[in-house]
Amino acid sequence: FDALVTRIGQSHCIDRTRIFSYGFSMGGGFSLILGCVRGDVLRGIGVVAGGWLPPAPRPSRCTGHVAAWITQGS
Repeated sequence: FDALVTRIGQSHCIDRTRIFSYGFSMGGGFSLILGCVRGDVLRGIGVVAGGWLPPAPRPSRCTGHVAAWITQGS
């Protein structure tokens, strides 16, 4: 993730205060983890039908705070 943000930032003009992660299912679980471990980089996350993936970091080890839109349902 860090390498991707760096690479895109080198080739494109990006606003680093508006970086978001969105995912569905396992991608949603990954977005949850990114929101925890890269909360100092991300502004927010969007999760559709995703869950906390083991082995995920414990919430007590999270950095920063992110806005989150999380939806589950049939």
